[in-house]
Amino acid sequence: MIRIPGSYNSKYAKDNLVKIIQKWDGYRPPIRLLLGTFHAYLVDQKIKEVKLKKRIEKRYGITSGHSNSLLWIETLLQTPIEDYRKNAIALILAPYQINIKKVSNDDAFQIIKDWLDKCNELRTLDPNFSYKVKYSVNTAMRKQQLPMKLSTLENKNRDLYNLLTTKRK
Repeated sequence: MIRIPGSYNSKYAKDNLVKIIQKWDGYRPPIRLLLGTFHAYLVDQKIKEVKLKKRIEKRYGITSGHSNSLLWIETLLQTPIEDYRKNAIALILAPYQINIKKVSNDDAFQIIKDWLDKCNELRTLDPNFSYKVKYSVNTAMRKQQLPMKLSTLENKNRDLYNLLTTKRK
């Protein structure tokens, strides 16, 4: 982070004027000192990606190169619901959009927000779900969280399960 000399450090009191402590000595360290760490980071990211693909394949039977969609979640996206919205966002929709469909955070946010707008036509709850949606999308990405399975939904929320399974038929 760079602070401009002569400006004020806004994090602290107004009296904290940014000063130059040490001028640059002109020395540029060799880039190869960073390459090992950067390479290790790239390898770690690749390993995480492979593990996520294996988890998705094992859990849902979706393999790479095939259509990455789960019909019951696509049905949920087309179905406005009155209750269970926060959990549906955090446990189903955000992980699905980020880790199964591989859409960007902004696109996932917009898709979920559009779904919430349809849900609010049934029954308006909290008009500002933006924080919950952003938090859920970021958590799904950071933790590589997978969406809840349909069988788990059947056990946890029978009403939503029945609504989605009758809609699909």
